[in-house]
Amino acid sequence: MSIAYVPAMTQPPFPSGASIAIAGGGIIGLSIAALLGERGCQVTVYDPAEPGRGASWAAAGMLAPAFEAADHGDQHPDLLAACIASRRLWEDWARGLEDDTPGSLGFAGSGTLALATDEEGCARLEAMAGAIRAAGGTAHSMPRNELLAREPGLGDPVIAGLALASDGRIDNRAVVKALLARLEARPNVSIVRGPAPLRLVGGTVIAEGHDRAVIAAGWRSPGLIVRDGERELPLKSVVPSLAAVDPVKGQMLAVAGNADRPPHHTLRHGGLYIVPRRDRVIIGATSEPGAADTCIDPRAIADLKTAAGALLPDLSARPTLETWAGIRPGSPDHAPLVGPSEHPAILLACGHYRNGILLAPLTARLIAHSLQAGSVASDRLSDLAGLADAFSPRRFAAAPV
Repeated sequence: MSIAYVPAMTQPPFPSGASIAIAGGGIIGLSIAALLGERGCQVTVYDPAEPGRGASWAAAGMLAPAFEAADHGDQHPDLLAACIASRRLWEDWARGLEDDTPGSLGFAGSGTLALATDEEGCARLEAMAGAIRAAGGTAHSMPRNELLAREPGLGDPVIAGLALASDGRIDNRAVVKALLARLEARPNVSIVRGPAPLRLVGGTVIAEGHDRAVIAAGWRSPGLIVRDGERELPLKSVVPSLAAVDPVKGQMLAVAGNADRPPHHTLRHGGLYIVPRRDRVIIGATSEPGAADTCIDPRAIADLKTAAGALLPDLSARPTLETWAGIRPGSPDHAPLVGPSEHPAILLACGHYRNGILLAPLTARLIAHSLQAGSVASDRLSDLAGLADAFSPRRFAAAPV
């Protein structure tokens, strides 16, 4: 799918003054709240937990359309196009968010190296490069000697790599703080530490006191409670498409930074990533489908550090600063469910899997488009309608509950 850009236009918000409930205070819910608030909606974000402290806080902050969306055979066919479109939105979006925070968001527009340690890995990188180039992107294949010129500390197992021009990074925790600051400054946006008031009325799900509701609670979305009189039902029992969203646990660690010997790039190798930050290096992550706990397995952490040390030996001796786990919202095609559900007053924005940070600005625009809160032209993306259709939750409407 080709994504075209048109000049920004100022349009009056529509529907003016509509009341929108957002269930979930992660980066997806907060991004939607920020955009709808700017467009004149009355927005309430509901989350029983501290906003932004779930998967959004646990993430590594990678903006990686190429590596995450050009290397999987079982994913949604339009995921790469969506990831590229959202990555193009990030630079301006990050610049705007930095106005709301005293520090930097750590935005780096490029600087990712995908690495291979055997011939099979080289073949995968070449296939990835082909998919990226077919989508209009840039990928530069590099032998070991060229890699070493960019990243001198690479270990002996690394034999080749791919420079991914589109793949960058952001400090996801700083983004969450900036979004919260933006929302706190808006009189038409409020945050409630509690569950969204979802009700089943005449067989239809509504958010009591609101015109529409957006379900953006990540992996918890299917289990949100809907009240039917005195009964409490899981949301997926009345919104069947939500049965497609499953938890995928990921464990991670951070080791001390070293200004003299940092990794100069984000490094990717299969499911392993090494992400440099100002004062630390993040290493992740395990992938544990079906797991919904945040317990740390010391053996899994040790394995991650060992694997990272094979790619960049200097990391092996650095002290571990922090270990943590997050829970990603997976879906069968690794793509999000965004747009109207089976109930007219309920929209979904969940199932982003490993791309929640990357897809946040695009998801907000797709939800605004579905609500008609502004125009296609005001979003700079002229193909929002096509993307909205592609990622409609209704593609999973027949999923078993």
